Amino acid sequence: MGPHPETNDNVIAIDGKALRGSRSAKGKKLVHIVSAYSSELKLILGFTPVDMKSNEITAIPDVIDMLFLEGALITSDAMGCPKN
Repeated sequence: MGPHPETNDNVIAIDGKALRGSRSAKGKKLVHIVSAYSSELKLILGFTPVDMKSNEITAIPDVIDMLFLEGALITSDAMGCPKN
């Protein structure tokens, strides 16, 4: 995915989601994933599960590292913006 000099269509949205119906038994945690969505292509480019003892901040770099995103504008919600 290369840069678009005339338009700003190359936007990749990084976000975490809890998968509904993924809780197998009472007291178990839901499965969480972090995905990269291309607004230009209208599809998910990649995703990774979030470790049960972690949060999406630690999984976001894994998703970014697995993709070639040169020239893309990457967005995230406040959860993806740690203090440091």
